[in-house]
Amino acid sequence: MDIEIRLSQFEDALSWLSVFGNSNPVVCEIGSGKGRFLISSAAANPALNYLGIERAVKYHRLIRERVERQGLNNVRLLNSDADHFVRTYVPPLSVQHYYIL
Repeated sequence: MDIEIRLSQFEDALSWLSVFGNSNPVVCEIGSGKGRFLISSAAANPALNYLGIERAVKYHRLIRERVERQGLNNVRLLNSDADHFVRTYVPPLSVQHYYIL
């Protein structure tokens, strides 16, 4: 499964089941930077799904490489503006925690 989420995949509210392939709780990190918090949290909590949102392409690519290298199946990444994504695509009350770093 691809770890990259593309907004073109969705016309409106997304389904976390279709994104992650399971119904585990979702944690969203806005502003993932270099991915340290995201990756360490996902590795320590494999029963949770993690979405990292980073708009800086440079850091987004770095996180992707790190996630793939560690084989974290519970992480998905989005290179986009978080405000637009959350308001447009995230169903209400569907995210267990938001971390804004």
